[in-house]
Amino acid sequence: MFVNAQYCISAQQTAKGYDVTSLPEPPVNNHFLAKEPDYPLIPASSLRRMGKLVRMGLGAGLPLLNNLTPSAIIMATANAGKDDCVNFLNQIIDYDEGMLTPLNFVQSTPNSLAGQIGLLTSNRAYNITHVHLGHAFENALIDATMRIAEIPGVPVLLGAADDLNNYHELYELKSGWVKHSLPPGKNFLQSNTAGAFHGEAAAMFIVSDIPENALLQIKAIEIWDGKEIHGLTSRAKRFLETHNSTPDNIVFFSGENGDNRLTPYYETMESLFNKNAVFTYKAACGEFPTSTAFALWLAGESYRQNKWPNPLLKKGNIPTNPEQILIYNTYKGFQHSLILLQPV
Repeated sequence: MFVNAQYCISAQQTAKGYDVTSLPEPPVNNHFLAKEPDYPLIPASSLRRMGKLVRMGLGAGLPLLNNLTPSAIIMATANAGKDDCVNFLNQIIDYDEGMLTPLNFVQSTPNSLAGQIGLLTSNRAYNITHVHLGHAFENALIDATMRIAEIPGVPVLLGAADDLNNYHELYELKSGWVKHSLPPGKNFLQSNTAGAFHGEAAAMFIVSDIPENALLQIKAIEIWDGKEIHGLTSRAKRFLETHNSTPDNIVFFSGENGDNRLTPYYETMESLFNKNAVFTYKAACGEFPTSTAFALWLAGESYRQNKWPNPLLKKGNIPTNPEQILIYNTYKGFQHSLILLQPV
């Protein structure tokens, strides 16, 4: 599967042309908040009524659909709709299970992004949203691969979006997944404390089986559940060998997020790559369940610009020529994924 075009709205200036070698802007009040564009393609009457997630997703997806009719609209999210869900539950209590406003319930915010894209572009093709926490985007990738195999030669709109919302942040804070503060002189990746700085982003891609003018090829995907650290490197070796790759020619995009409970997973995986370049992409986007979509976008920009994101380099030697990229991420230590990419 090939990525033919992409667009991203994130905590960096990715919607206005982003140089991957530029120093990433730091978090604001311990959050990576999205820098939203003006959304010229969304009708103003609709824009006023949209939540942030739908707004960002449409703003990232619509620019890719100019004179293009995809065979499917496949989205991924994990955090969408929690505010609306809690508001609906609070209404049940406030109105003593009486007459309720059904909109927050029946519109189903996680599904509304894919639905809105379909409505605004009059696209009645396959339309689905994957909501699988840290595997949401990976399942969307697998789904897109199957759709392209079913209808070859026709592109698919693939994307992921997660926003920072009040109730999700409250749940994560109470369960210990958000950092309270940083030791003096440390950035959040080096803090050696529990929790992470959370972020938000919407990344959209046109994917197909057409290699002409593609940014990159998604060569393979693997996902698994489990908290065992033992066996990570052997699994990665098998994954690479299965797809005719070796650790020697890999640039490693690590999902390390500064949570010291998860650092052993990333350090174990890094040990496989010796002196290879290791980039920590969450230093630019923060932590959120579909962050691998941002990593895929960053990889595509690195190939397109023929530059590596040097400010995100953790260690290792930066290659002079494009190499294969392996993205590894774990969500809370129990959902893991590997995505293998290569230049076209």
